Amino acid sequence: MSQAKHTPGPWTATGRSVNAEASDRNICVVRFAGDAAANARLIAAAPAMLEALKVAAAYMAALPQFPDRGFDVASITNECKAAIAAAEGK
Repeated sequence: MSQAKHTPGPWTATGRSVNAEASDRNICVVRFAGDAAANARLIAAAPAMLEALKVAAAYMAALPQFPDRGFDVASITNECKAAIAAAEGK
């Protein structure tokens, strides 16, 4: 996997605050009160989701193509890779 350029995970959410566990650094405080805790949990999950997406993209890229089964593996792989690139600022 490529080297992370963000604060390493895991991150945890406590109320509206997101912190990096290893360094106890504050990542962010979600300000929108209505959905703040839910948004903080989603943000806190980002490092784990990025790593899982990298594994899924590598797995999908190795699969044979079966367009007759109703999904396009290459298209799904490209979507995964695009999301990874966006997360890594590429």
